[in-house]
Amino acid sequence: MSYAALRRMASRLDAVRPQSAAMAGPTIDVATGGMLIPGSPGGRAIRVLFLPSRLHVDGGRVLTTAEMWSSLGIDAAWENPHEEGAARSAVAGGGRERLEESLRSADVVLPEAARPLFDVGEWRHVALWGGRCGSKSTSAGVATLLLARGRRLRIICARQFMANIGASVRTLLVDWIDRLGLEDEFEVMEQTITHGHTGSRISFLGLDRSPDSAKSLEGADICWIEEAASVTAAALRKLSHSIRRPGACLWYTLNPEDESDPVDAALLSTTNPPPRSVAKRVSYTENPYFFGGGLVDSLVHEMGGGDVAMARHTWLGEHLTLTEARIYPSVVAGMPPDDAIGADAVPVAGLDFSRGGTDPHALVKAVVDVERRTIFVTEELVTHAPTADLVAAVAGLVGSGRLLTDHEPERIEDLRRARIDAGGARKSAGSVMRGIFWLRGFTIYVSRACPSTLRELIGYQWQRDRRTDRILARPRDGDDHTCDALRYAVSDLIDGGGAGGAIRFRIGW
Repeated sequence: MSYAALRRMASRLDAVRPQSAAMAGPTIDVATGGMLIPGSPGGRAIRVLFLPSRLHVDGGRVLTTAEMWSSLGIDAAWENPHEEGAARSAVAGGGRERLEESLRSADVVLPEAARPLFDVGEWRHVALWGGRCGSKSTSAGVATLLLARGRRLRIICARQFMANIGASVRTLLVDWIDRLGLEDEFEVMEQTITHGHTGSRISFLGLDRSPDSAKSLEGADICWIEEAASVTAAALRKLSHSIRRPGACLWYTLNPEDESDPVDAALLSTTNPPPRSVAKRVSYTENPYFFGGGLVDSLVHEMGGGDVAMARHTWLGEHLTLTEARIYPSVVAGMPPDDAIGADAVPVAGLDFSRGGTDPHALVKAVVDVERRTIFVTEELVTHAPTADLVAAVAGLVGSGRLLTDHEPERIEDLRRARIDAGGARKSAGSVMRGIFWLRGFTIYVSRACPSTLRELIGYQWQRDRRTDRILARPRDGDDHTCDALRYAVSDLIDGGGAGGAIRFRIGW
């Protein structure tokens, strides 16, 4: 039998799957177009509002993306005006008032693209893909918790690389249990989260550490694969063959990297996806509360100039085609021109602690002119000195200035005892790549008094695929200590101290 015939047979089998396979799921709230997610008997029903693409919430009002940019006084030239038509139609006539009325009664607001996650038993594969701050992971996390309240489910949260439980989505789920006021319903353990009434169990799996465990997942109802762009073909094949219960589904959340990546090739960059699959693009324009967060300035900075291709990959989820192995192509030795650094430039300092062995401690001081997209590295310290000597040297260089470091609490405390204003740099999922992409938008001048920084910034390269020699958007490990220190130094400038991307929820139950 030919492959095409097998595909047609699989489609017919899916079409006539037993009705009993469908899981008890949510109901549509006709008045609002949202969903009522039932809890166990006696539990509180949670009302979910799905907001269409390019609509955003601002102080209880619903505005289109174009209206939000206009209210901020920003000419977003990179926006596609043709995509705004559907959003304008949604708020035409009395549409805006109806949406705002629905908003007032909603418990949770999610992007419309998240709706397939709740169509339990309808889809075999659901992919949410796109750029930064699209609320992909948050949508899947909220769906996981709300569905677990309705009936007994076994839910696996997997990712390719999970060195420990802290690298999983467990923290996200625990945070949303608290936000939704469900602490009395869920029992949170180190390795599992269990619903006390339905018996639903959520567990976590690292595919690289336990590749064979994917074979024993046939009892799972939902397998959510986070950061799915990094999943290998072998792991994907095992998962697809192991999640075999009638009505079971696989969710994928990802920022695409290359169309040849297994999940991308199977679901996104293909004209022949598997039966019962749906893929939804989810970027900042789908996040109802993006403009209420602190990352708007970062988006404007990165999309408005500098490395635009990298910015479109970061924010819009476009495939990234790297043609040069150097991570920082605009590094210049020597002093910047007189007009390159203005009076509003910000002094920064960052310290990367040694991990022992041949790794040195590396400190970098610089001034950053965000408006002119210029950085000038003025001083460096690269040393294997013991802690006491390191602290003294750092105090001499940093003085009363702020120092951002790697997350080493005991070493940070040593610095603070010496009256150094030290603290850990901002870290979160994707913060390394976010910092690299942000810095790529700058011309970086390096004083000739900083030879280690100059050498490392010029030599800092992307990895290459061993099989195809394709340049990958993953930095090489190695001679990168001052590179890390510079990234720590600017970490507060990158995100502006905000919490963009958070989906809001109604309080005061």
